[in-house]
Amino acid sequence: MEHLIQISAPVNREEHLTKELSQNEASRRLSYLADIVDTEGWAIKHSIAPINTTVREEYSNEARAAEDMFDNSRVSSNVDNLLNQHDQRRKQQIMQNLDMARNLAQFTNEKFGKYSRQNLLF
Repeated sequence: MEHLIQISAPVNREEHLTKELSQNEASRRLSYLADIVDTEGWAIKHSIAPINTTVREEYSNEARAAEDMFDNSRVSSNVDNLLNQHDQRRKQQIMQNLDMARNLAQFTNEKFGKYSRQNLLF
């Protein structure tokens, strides 16, 4: 008797999914990332001296020279102004929506007030 279904084991293909890093290099990179996470990013600017981490000097200098947008500066005041403008527009939109709903409810009551909910139930 012939079988209609043939079950066979899947072919195991070993794909190389990693970079060619030595164990020492991988450990160093993971340690560096762990320091950044543990210090909530402050390790990059060397505000807290991480242990056994090295950052390329050009990146370190760039990070120190970068303007922090949350300091009291022109950029932060511009961000504050944009946020305030957005809040005002959003509040106006909400008030318009409330007025429209209120007017619709009033119109509905005036036109169809004689039909109460009890009369509409079957």
